[in-house]
Amino acid sequence: MSKTLGIGNMSNLEINEVQSSSVRHVARQFKWTVDTLYSQSWSAEGPASLIVNGALSIELYLKSFNAQMVFKGEYEIEPGVVGYEDVVTEVLSKGHQPSELYRNLPKYTKDWLVHQFEKEHPGYDLGHWFSQFDGVFINWRYLYEGNVSRVPVTDLLDLIAFLERRSQEIEENNGAIPKR
Repeated sequence: MSKTLGIGNMSNLEINEVQSSSVRHVARQFKWTVDTLYSQSWSAEGPASLIVNGALSIELYLKSFNAQMVFKGEYEIEPGVVGYEDVVTEVLSKGHQPSELYRNLPKYTKDWLVHQFEKEHPGYDLGHWFSQFDGVFINWRYLYEGNVSRVPVTDLLDLIAFLERRSQEIEENNGAIPKR
C-alpha cells in the first residue's frame, strides 16, 4: 500500500524545506556509528573509521539544513494526491567540504546556527570550526594514500552533538527553525 500526500498538482513540483528529515535520518545513523566507535576502545586500531563517519555525519547534517522535497510523479493517484514513492529529497549544496556547505546555507538558517553556537561557545567562530574538517572525509577514507592531516576529535564530537541538538530543536518545532 502506498502512502499518499494530499497536495495540489504534483508534476515535478519542488517544495523548499527548512530541514530534510530523510537526510537528517542518515546523518544520525553515522552519528550513532561515531558514538559506538567512541564508546569502544577505538584508539587500539586507529581512529580512521571514527573520523570518516564523523566527517560524513557533519556533512549530512549540513545538507539536511539545505534541502528540498521534489515530487517526481507525472500523475496523481486522485486529484491532489500523489504517491509517497514519488517524493525524493534533493540537497541544494553538493560536495564534501563542511565550510562550503555551511557558506551555502540559507541566511536565516546560518544566522540561527551562529547564534546558537555563540551561546554554547562564546568567542568561537562556527565557520572556522567547520573549516577544520574540510578534506577530512575524502582524505581519511583513503588513509593509505598518506594525505591525512590531524583532526581535532574533541571538536569533531562536539560539532556533531551541536548539529544533532539543532536538528532536535527543528524537529520539536515541526520542521521550522525556532524563533529567537
